[in-house]
Amino acid sequence: PRGKTVQELEEGMPEGADIVKAPTVKQGLDTARSLAGGKGRIVVAGSVVLAGEVLKELGIQNSASRIQGPVSNTQYPVPRS
Repeated sequence: PRGKTVQELEEGMPEGADIVKAPTVKQGLDTARSLAGGKGRIVVAGSVVLAGEVLKELGIQNSASRIQGPVSNTQYPVPRS
């Protein structure tokens, strides 16, 4: 399989890293927003499926037409709940 288990991902994190798990994308984004604060940034890393779920949850439609270069350098405004 291409994916890693949660435990494998945790083991690959630097010592002392804060790891927060959430059962759903919505709960994960809500937690990330809370931890990041009003001016903080949220980084989402994972599969294309996860990225699609995140964009959908953020209400970003037709995102593919707005990508102008490497996805890693693309920034989208994140609607606040």
